[in-house]
Amino acid sequence: MRSPQRAGGLRERKKAKTRCAIQEHALRLFAERGYEATTVEQIASRTGRDPRDLSVETFAAAVLGAMLPSVARWAANPSENLPDLLDTALVQLAAGLPLTGTR
Repeated sequence: MRSPQRAGGLRERKKAKTRCAIQEHALRLFAERGYEATTVEQIASRTGRDPRDLSVETFAAAVLGAMLPSVARWAANPSENLPDLLDTALVQLAAGLPLTGTR
């Protein structure tokens, strides 16, 4: 019998890894091509997934997760311009820098 602590451990790690890959590649494509020009098929291709595997919930969670540091910084200091913070996050991602939510 499996221990409760190990139940789903590998599965959850695989899901987390997939979410991170979707997040990373989606944001890179947004930075390269723009949000409107990026398709689910392009993101799926970059992540090695079938487009049918990318649910709206998975995709949204991945993208929002990447933007949380910027949103948190804005929430702590609403005088900062949120679109600028999000643009900075995209530039950092495109440059291969870790997302920090800082300028």
